[in-house]
Amino acid sequence: MLEFDRIVPVFTDKGFAVVKEDIEWMYDRIKQHRIPFMSSSVVPYAPQRPAEKPFPNGTPLRKMFGFCYGPVERYVYHTLEMMQSIAENRARGESGIQKVQAFKDEKAIERLLSGEWSGIYRTLGGFMNVRDLDAFPYEIKDPVFVELHYRDGLKSAVLLANPAVSTFVSAYQADEQESPVCREFMLQDGKPYIHFGRLVLEIEKFMHTGRPPHPVERSLLTTGALDACMRSLHAGEAVDTPHLLVRY
Repeated sequence: MLEFDRIVPVFTDKGFAVVKEDIEWMYDRIKQHRIPFMSSSVVPYAPQRPAEKPFPNGTPLRKMFGFCYGPVERYVYHTLEMMQSIAENRARGESGIQKVQAFKDEKAIERLLSGEWSGIYRTLGGFMNVRDLDAFPYEIKDPVFVELHYRDGLKSAVLLANPAVSTFVSAYQADEQESPVCREFMLQDGKPYIHFGRLVLEIEKFMHTGRPPHPVERSLLTTGALDACMRSLHAGEAVDTPHLLVRY
């Protein structure tokens, strides 16, 4: 595109890249050359339940929690996208992520059941009709718990819960004294795979107009946080993310 001086809209499935250096390079080039760029999980564009009570845009947001399933690197990404699609619309907008820490096995369960996360976990578990909220964490195979700390004080967490969970659900809390709002992003397991149809329609509109349906910074945060999650799992400690301190 640079050689022929012809910038065109670009869509890439999922995120920019899988390591910090490549993620930063992609974002810098997109901004430098003003490339119309769209990158996304299918989950934010899936139908939501309950449809009649969306989380209100412009509301303060203090805490988020979500379940996911499948391989860590492939599916934590989808849950981060689901939750970021809500978080970026909070009061005063997006401020960026300061650090990420991932826990596994017994430490993951310990964090889940801690005073900080137990309440929102139990609310979301009730929304999902989990049979026994106390026993549930111990039924998970190789649990992983990921915490994200945002610059404005928002805290977010993801629980990888194989094989007990097979859907994308999340809870959002505007204030510690208020009940969390729970959302399910529903994927259709058979044809016609309506969630993919909705995403493809957004891609088609983007190609025609050059206007992506969400800011490119969402992809910077979700792919950057996923890279930090994998680094944290490897190192066994929190990973600072100064490159994710963006506002939009």
